[in-house]
Order: sequence, then structure tokens, then C-alpha cells
Amino acid sequence: MTQDLWAKIGKDIEECYEQYNGFVFLHCTDTMAYTSSALSFMCENLRKPVVLTGSQVPIYELRNDGRDNLLEALLVAGQSEIPEVKAFLQPPMDGIVFETYGSGNAPNHQDLLDEIKKSDR
Repeated sequence: MTQDLWAKIGKDIEECYEQYNGFVFLHCTDTMAYTSSALSFMCENLRKPVVLTGSQVPIYELRNDGRDNLLEALLVAGQSEIPEVKAFLQPPMDGIVFETYGSGNAPNHQDLLDEIKKSDR
């Protein structure tokens, strides 16, 4: 995954924005966090969900997690109102559940921690 491909994804969203209720992109899991971060800056103020999904086992393998992940992503993108990450902590949000990386660690960014502290009621 490169910056050029991030720009292509952003351009695809822009060009097709009025045609669809949401967008789903199949993505490798190794660089998904980087792509989603880049898209969060490129695609600000959207009123439609953009969902990246992948799997630990390739979708073409007989036993895999990709098919379920794809179906869930389609349901979320087509039937849900998902706020932007920047708007994520705004009312009426009552709580947050973090899904961390497979090893249990999570990004430790002071700006994120500051926002969580500000939203503490």
C-alpha cells in the first residue's frame, strides 16, 4: 500500500460519492491501520460510512474469516450511520470499546488520550 493508492481510494470515494450509501474496501491487514488513518484525513466531513475490512486468512481459502468480515462490512456500510473519527467522542456517545491489535496493544497517542479525558463526564 502506497500514498498513491491512498489517493486513488480517496478519489474513488469522491467520484462515486453520490451513487452509494457507503463504501467498503477489501484491504490487507498489515497496512490497514495506515490506510484508515490516511483516509480519515483525506475524507473529512463525509455523511456516509467508509469501511476497510480484511482477514487473517485469505478470503479464497476454504476456511477463512474474510467472508464474514466482508458481509459485516457491507451491512455496516449500507445500514449504519457511523460518525467520523473526529466527531466520534461527541454527545450522545456514552462509552467507547477499543478493539486493539491481535497482541493486545493499542496506539499510545497523547492527543487521543487528551480527547478521551476531555469527554469524561
